Formats: sequence, C-alpha cells, structure tokens
Amino acid sequence: MASDGPCGVLELRRYTLLPGRRDELIELFDAHLVEPQEEVGIHVLGQFRDVERPDHFVWIRGFADLASRTQGLTRFYLEGDAWARHRSAANATMVDSDDVLLLRPAPGMAHPCRGVGPRDAPSGHRAPYAVLVHHLRDADEKGSQRWLADAQSAVHALAGKVVGVLRTESAPNGFPRLPVREDADVLVLIARFGSLDAAAATPGLGAERLVLVPTSRSSLR
Repeated sequence: MASDGPCGVLELRRYTLLPGRRDELIELFDAHLVEPQEEVGIHVLGQFRDVERPDHFVWIRGFADLASRTQGLTRFYLEGDAWARHRSAANATMVDSDDVLLLRPAPGMAHPCRGVGPRDAPSGHRAPYAVLVHHLRDADEKGSQRWLADAQSAVHALAGKVVGVLRTESAPNGFPRLPVREDADVLVLIARFGSLDAAAATPGLGAERLVLVPTSRSSLR
C-alpha cells in the first residue's frame, strides 16, 4: 500500500486493566514507553482514559506502512531495552491487551495524524474525544456512507470536529506476537470536542462509542 506519511497504518488499542491500576499504567507509559517507540519509527498519536470505563486504557499509534509496522514492532518489542525493562510492570496492570483494530485512513477523509500537537506543550485544556466504531455487518457501502454522514452531522451539531475516519486494514498481521482482531470489519470516526458534556452526548448511531480524555503527554489533545 502507498505510504501516507507516518500514519498509513494505525492501531486502535483498547486495554482492560485490573481495578484501580490505570493511573499506574499511564504514568509508566507516558514516562518510559513513548519516545522509545518513536525512536524506531512508530508514531504514538494519543493515550486516553476511557471516561465511561474506569479500568480501560485506550491508545492509538501509527506506522508509515505495513512493512514499517513489522520493522518498528520488532525493534521495539524484541530488540529494544525499554520494553524489556518495563514489560513486567506494564503487564502486571492488565487483564487483556488483545482488543486491537488494525486500520488505515479512509481516502479523502480527515486524518488523525494531522490533528496532533506538541506532546510537551504547557499543561492546560485537553480536549475530550469521542470515538465511534461502526461494525460493517454486510457489504452495503451505501449504508456505511449513510452512517458516516449521520455521524459527522451529529458531531457538527455538538460543535465537534472530525479529526479522523479510518477503515479496517485487511492485510495479514505482520507481527503475530501482537494479535489484532480478525473478526472485525469496521469504520471508525474520531472527533474532538470543546467539552466533556458534548463528547458524552455524541450518539453512537448503532456503533460502539468511546468517550476519551487525553493523558498529559498525548499528542492528540
């Protein structure tokens, strides 16, 4: 596939954690696991608390293409020092880390890599997000486009901004040590809002809905 900057391929990763351990994982992740990934060509877009699920941690990362994904994950997980050093502490907070969607930007649509800001900007307002994960249960492309149009209209009605539209990447997983969901064919919309109330008011329209607040070192903020 053609490269789309640092984000021709993306992962939406949703972790279920042991009760009360989320802040512990976020502190470790933000302090020790962001820059080592970026040093091997992985683009860490955003890390989030799931507002409606207190034991869930959500993050998004991007890769230039599928080959770069395999290379970057190999270097980070198998060859690098950071994951070897912090793996046990990170894994000790988790119940499940396999809810992972492998995605690509939808052609002609908003691209989340264009919405990132400086990671270490002065602390201040961190915009909340809503992520809608619409499962495509048949091959009705017109129905999918109707859902997308309705979702975009709902976001705009709440004064939100669509910052990303993604589709399932159906190519084989080039790094099978980290599973991705092979049972899911999805259309994902990511939107930024001016208030948490607005993000929480976003209708799912039959999709899974995540209401997210960025961590202090999230580039999407």
